[in-house]
Amino acid sequence: MAQIPVEETLAERLWQEIMNSSFDDWTVRVAALVIATLLAPFVARLIGRLTSWLKEVFTASGRLKRAEQAVAKDGNGIWLAKNFHIDQPVDYRRIRRGIPVITIANLKGGVGKTTIAANLLAHYSIAKQERVLAIDFDYQGSLSSMMLSEADHDALFEEQSDTRTCRASHLIEHATVDWLLSVPNSVEGSRLDRAKVIPSFYSLAATENRLMIEWLLGRKDIDIRFRLAELILSDRVQDRFDRVIIDAPPRLTTACIQALAASNSVIIPTVLDSLSAQAVGTFVDQLRIHQKLWPYLRIAGVVGNMTSKDLGVDADGKPIEGDEALERMNAVEVDAKVACEDALERSLQTSNTPLRDAKIFSPHTFIPDKAELSRAAGERIAYASASNAAPIQQVRRAFDRLGDEIDSRYASWN
Repeated sequence: MAQIPVEETLAERLWQEIMNSSFDDWTVRVAALVIATLLAPFVARLIGRLTSWLKEVFTASGRLKRAEQAVAKDGNGIWLAKNFHIDQPVDYRRIRRGIPVITIANLKGGVGKTTIAANLLAHYSIAKQERVLAIDFDYQGSLSSMMLSEADHDALFEEQSDTRTCRASHLIEHATVDWLLSVPNSVEGSRLDRAKVIPSFYSLAATENRLMIEWLLGRKDIDIRFRLAELILSDRVQDRFDRVIIDAPPRLTTACIQALAASNSVIIPTVLDSLSAQAVGTFVDQLRIHQKLWPYLRIAGVVGNMTSKDLGVDADGKPIEGDEALERMNAVEVDAKVACEDALERSLQTSNTPLRDAKIFSPHTFIPDKAELSRAAGERIAYASASNAAPIQQVRRAFDRLGDEIDSRYASWN
């Protein structure tokens, strides 16, 4: 029912009072009518403003309570906060059978995530002839530096300075399918014409923080945790690319959550020492705790990085695997491998499948500590080097072995 304006109702009531009054009361009635007519609009505006203000207060109070619950010590954490409905895409189940979407992640820095992401992209683009999309979700932009030409890097840095946002920022907030298909940059390197990259710069950190706060305060109409998943599940994106590789930051930021929720597998790189092995357990704990956000995510494997020897070949350079590869590991590496296996079993024993099926990769797929990889890190992709020197060929063979095992595991899931 439509509401009658306050001033109209008040005026009508006063008019009825005047008409029903005796002649002797008219002076008082007219005076009252004049005063009421003058005050009615003011009173109506005052009531309207007070109502609006009270509504804003109650709304703000509710939003603040939501945010407080999200960061409470006894809460479920920011990304699983109470009263936040998990609004997955309608066709989210398709992620199980979609193109491989691999997130390279670990909550510990310095374990070689970016180097592995870049060289795996080169392996799939060159050796497997795949159309690969790389997404740089680390605001430091190391993967972007490795993949972009100097001219493209400088141009994108200026673009970020002008717009105060980088392309990875746009991807997690505003991107459409059309944008995602048209914007990725070409990857610099020999025979990498099939590879594309969404670059990142420091402005990503500010966008991540703002999106998280706006979502916690209920100012976002969409579930930002699944923003990237919606795009990647699009038929057009699935048809355009054969594989997506995401370099995630060592924190559960907005971009990292989006990456994991959009992926069907995660690779966990680690240095084979005791401290890094503990970090594997910490990260896997978080994957388990947040499993309701990514019920179809699998751990493709934990891969040892920067091993003291090339575990895929013997002393004569002949390919080996299994026990022979294990025998070439030093004592510290063996202990760390066992610690990683224990961490996986301990962290995932209460998880649901498919996360529970996690395994460490075979030692012969571990990445050796090659000077060529160290020199290339942050500057170029060793696998795609124009050189065919023996050390570069060793790097290629190492990533070919890792890529083949990833594909073998992926095939077994389907």
